[in-house]
Amino acid sequence: MAGTARHDREMAVNAKKQLLQCTDPVEKLRLQCLSRGSAGIKGLG
Repeated sequence: MAGTARHDREMAVNAKKQLLQCTDPVEKLRLQCLSRGSAGIKGLG
């Protein structure tokens, strides 16, 4: 599925909201990647 700009923006906003309430370290990492958009995993390296 291609990441459109609108989908990317919605995904990032939702991830940032969830990140504030998250306590699980693995889930935090996942949400941080999502908050960077569709290329979030690439930004880790």
